Amino acid sequence: MAETDLLVIVPHEDDELAIAGAMIYGAVQQNMRIKVVFVTNGDYFGHEGIIRIKEAGKALGELGVTPEDIIFLGYGDQTQTKHLYNSAPDELVASYNGKTETYGTEQTPEFAMTEYGVHHAYTRENYKSDIKAVIAKYHPKILVTTDWDNHMDHLALSLMVDEVLGELLKEEKLWHPLVLKAQAYNGKWEGHADYYHDKNVTELVNEADGTDHIHPMDKWEERIRFAVPRQCRTALIRKNVLYKAAKQYHSQSVDLKAIQFINLDMVYWRRPTESLTYHADIEVSSGNAAYLNDFKCADCSDIMHGMWNYDTGSWIPEKDDQKKQVKITLDHKARIQEIHLFENPADDCVVNKVKISFGNGYVMHTDELMHEGGRTIINIPDMEPTDFVEVTLEATEGELAGLTEIEIYEGIQEIENYRLPLPLWQEIPENYQKMGSTAGCRIEEKWLQFVRYGRVRLWPDKYFLMKRYPKLKENDSVITFWKAYLRFVREKLNEKRNG
Repeated sequence: MAETDLLVIVPHEDDELAIAGAMIYGAVQQNMRIKVVFVTNGDYFGHEGIIRIKEAGKALGELGVTPEDIIFLGYGDQTQTKHLYNSAPDELVASYNGKTETYGTEQTPEFAMTEYGVHHAYTRENYKSDIKAVIAKYHPKILVTTDWDNHMDHLALSLMVDEVLGELLKEEKLWHPLVLKAQAYNGKWEGHADYYHDKNVTELVNEADGTDHIHPMDKWEERIRFAVPRQCRTALIRKNVLYKAAKQYHSQSVDLKAIQFINLDMVYWRRPTESLTYHADIEVSSGNAAYLNDFKCADCSDIMHGMWNYDTGSWIPEKDDQKKQVKITLDHKARIQEIHLFENPADDCVVNKVKISFGNGYVMHTDELMHEGGRTIINIPDMEPTDFVEVTLEATEGELAGLTEIEIYEGIQEIENYRLPLPLWQEIPENYQKMGSTAGCRIEEKWLQFVRYGRVRLWPDKYFLMKRYPKLKENDSVITFWKAYLRFVREKLNEKRNG
């Protein structure tokens, strides 16, 4: 075990910038021990895997991260028929471009090769065990990863990290990391192009389709905000350290997304890890009790075809169950302060009333729970310690009425008590509005708009052309790429003529 201060786990090379770019840079500036883990090689287009591995090293180098602190698990980008996450434990599942085992480069072999001396086959069990092993090995005090995101690899990672944490928290009673989860698309990759605007803060929006795609558990008003360092909020974007990192991802044109994902704040949702249920005995009148303390607040049986359909992972009492009751026997008498209940996110589920009984004789009732998987926080009045808690669903509607998780807390560590890479958000930095309105900023913004328009349209973009014409190689000559570009122009003109 090599305990780290900050562990960032993301699906693809470049996601770290949107989810934790300023967080990583702040940690480096504070000399914190950090690790950045990439689960896939981002190889939707087969040739891109090796390219993106190399680009990640350069990008993180701009933030001050050393190659030794970058880890690649080496899995494939998406899958062909069903996602690896939803597969049987030992079922071999090919990635989108047909790969079936983990890989890295000669200079940066993947985690399985460095740890075990072998490539790991693309199975769910290996995918899970590698994620679990890397978290257990580096034993983070702060863990940052994806949340309910609108990309199958992102959602798969979010759910798998939850699954793994559920096991690790049961295995290690004294380990309570600060878990922060963030979406990479809403407000980031698909956010407003507002870098030069007066209030360049993260907003709940997907600019591509005008939706927010936020899971009900992530209440916008409950988000945790951090202020970014001065080097991440420069007036001119070319001086911004995050932009310098983005420019290293040539194959993804991440520099063109910089004005969308670089904000004055970083937004996260916290999953507390101190629940007493992870070390309690749980009995139910019927249904599957294991779902109630597995750290997963929702689950999806088919990420590829039903990404927003959280249709599994819930405790649902049987139809003829008259009790609909859960008994949680704690491993010690506890003075409980909060209970968090998560309703089954299925449409056919409404929990109108819950009775909560304690071993000390105290009884309380709740009103209607938050729906669609949302978290209902129940504050417990000061009372004597108790050795068990009984939760009874007194009034419900729908055949799928149930709960996905029950969390019981004696207390939750204040976020300020952790060693944080960034300060908590207070207000927009002084004079920022004046800085963003300079002539230099306006000229730079116009230049970026021209570059965005001109790339592909007015001059060759080698990585775009490599996707269109797979026979092209990254080290081909400039002349070769100009020929390919002219071929592309001819094809587009013919398409227009014939269209």
